[in-house]
Amino acid sequence: MKNLFNVRFIFIYFVALILGVLISRLISYFSNLDSLVLVILMTVSVNLLIFALHFGKKTPQLFLQITNCLLVFVMAMASTLSFSSWLNKDMQRVEDGNYLIIGKVIKVDYTDAIIYLKDTTAQDLDVKFNGEVKVYLYDEALVEDLNRGDKISLECNLKMQDINENFKGSNQTAVAFIRDIDGVSIEKSKNIKDKFKRKVWELLSETNSSESVKQIEFAMLIGDKDRMGEETKSVYSETGLAHILAVSGLHIGFVVAIIYAFIKKLLKNKHWTSLIVTGIFIVFYLYLCDFAVSAMRAVLMTIVVLYAKARGKQYDSLCGLSLAGILILLINPFDLFDVGFQLSFAVVFSLFCLAPPIGGLLSNYMPEKLASALAVCVSTFIGSVLIVAYYFKNCSLLAILSNLIIIPVVSVSFTALFATVILAIFIPPLKVLLEIPNVLFECINTVAYSISELGISAVLFSTNTIGVVLGLIAIFILSDFIFLSRKQKVVVVGIMVCLIGMTAVYSSYRILEEMAEVSHYEIY
Repeated sequence: MKNLFNVRFIFIYFVALILGVLISRLISYFSNLDSLVLVILMTVSVNLLIFALHFGKKTPQLFLQITNCLLVFVMAMASTLSFSSWLNKDMQRVEDGNYLIIGKVIKVDYTDAIIYLKDTTAQDLDVKFNGEVKVYLYDEALVEDLNRGDKISLECNLKMQDINENFKGSNQTAVAFIRDIDGVSIEKSKNIKDKFKRKVWELLSETNSSESVKQIEFAMLIGDKDRMGEETKSVYSETGLAHILAVSGLHIGFVVAIIYAFIKKLLKNKHWTSLIVTGIFIVFYLYLCDFAVSAMRAVLMTIVVLYAKARGKQYDSLCGLSLAGILILLINPFDLFDVGFQLSFAVVFSLFCLAPPIGGLLSNYMPEKLASALAVCVSTFIGSVLIVAYYFKNCSLLAILSNLIIIPVVSVSFTALFATVILAIFIPPLKVLLEIPNVLFECINTVAYSISELGISAVLFSTNTIGVVLGLIAIFILSDFIFLSRKQKVVVVGIMVCLIGMTAVYSSYRILEEMAEVSHYEIY
């Protein structure tokens, strides 16, 4: 095995965990044997655990690692089935009907007047929901008064949802339709996080007249895209710049650099203390970002980097990524089906796998810094293109060019925005300094819209699950983790690219057929 690829068993554990979650969802989707399968899995898990603990020192290392992989796989299935069962308890406790519900707002769709609630209770039954509740308010004026963290009480018609009806996992267990606008009661959140976010939004609104720019700034700072208009989202998606709107490794890296430099100077170069304080700050920043999946991945990997740096150890990127993925899926297995999770991990995975070989190849033809920057843009594009095609049915033709132009400006703009917002909150007269990042983000926005208006920024491109999986395998094969010759890699990946092309042609053809059917129906 070691002759084929550079073994990292934590990465294999991560893959085993993903397979366990997927297979458990298939079991739930195609059968009603969840309870029986869960009992069997728990029994197998206990036996595997006893075997691993008892015979660990008496068995070959490889055999023990395989046993551990099976244990992770089985426990992943068991935990996912348990999580599904826990969410589905809502259906057993509550029937469809009219109820007075009270819940905490966790997301607001200002365009369609929809909110999402958690910690929801049905007052008529004194029952608390385990999952989320999606509420249609049908009133834009009412939605404008709401923010994340607010508590809302309303009378509604409630429809329960079986989460096993769809293969993809979702925490949403009920849909509600408001019955009486006048009966709505809103209690503003007094939580320090929500107060801070409201303060940031007010600050950006006071200093910036451009709606789209302040929405972009707020999204990049806090990871909250609720207020962002559909046009802005569409423009950044078409130009391949949507990733800068989510708090991810790019943003966390800037935040860590700012905080670490400040703390280290404040504590007079006390290395360990500076790293610990920096870690506490970025965990708090993650809390402000509502523990968004992409932000969690970036923060967890950053903590591993800080720990390795403090211990004087070498950081392994693939192990760090795998550890972050394992921890996130242990908290909520259904995050695997979240597009943010998939894009975040696929892009970083592609970056680790492809940037080094692409950078080495390009450095033969151009300056090293330019080759490195281009390698990052190309590898992130490759990592995201198939997932974007699967969910959004398009491909950004100018994504690499857009990122080469925008990312260097974003690094300066975000750093300036983060620093000036913190200063303005604690020293209000300094809010005039926000004009600096405002101008920079206005430039970024202008470039994004200009590229979008070229009319060639995005084309129809689709694929299916098989295409996405083949793409990720091809990325791994091309990496330095696989010990094949260049010729062997080209042959294997070439075959896989042909298969991916076939899935893309088939999926795109199906979309065109559906569009033609819709057009025909509209005509008649």
